[in-house]
Amino acid sequence: MAVYSGSDREHESTVVPGERAVYDKKLKEIRISENSNLNFLSWKTGKIVFKNSSVPEVLETLSSVYNRKFSLGDADIADCKITVEFSNQELPAVLKILEETLDIQFTVEGDSIVLHGGC
Repeated sequence: MAVYSGSDREHESTVVPGERAVYDKKLKEIRISENSNLNFLSWKTGKIVFKNSSVPEVLETLSSVYNRKFSLGDADIADCKITVEFSNQELPAVLKILEETLDIQFTVEGDSIVLHGGC
């Protein structure tokens, strides 16, 4: 797939599967790099994959996919790891599985979902 900025086809770059293109406004250039994020398109595909992922990584992805704010209520949880896959599941079902798997609890505090407990 060809990518370029505005109508500047002179500096066109090609992106192949497994890569991503990021436009740097300050430098006015497109950078191509490896896309190692398994969940890069999760917001669109509904498939979420975690492979030995840390809780902060999980919360960042869930925030992106479900458009909700997440935070850690207990710092110790940040070191917990999880391997799990979800396919087109609603947020309450995902949270229930994470609660049971990691022995944690999610609570709603204002406009944020806060994670408590320990692994």
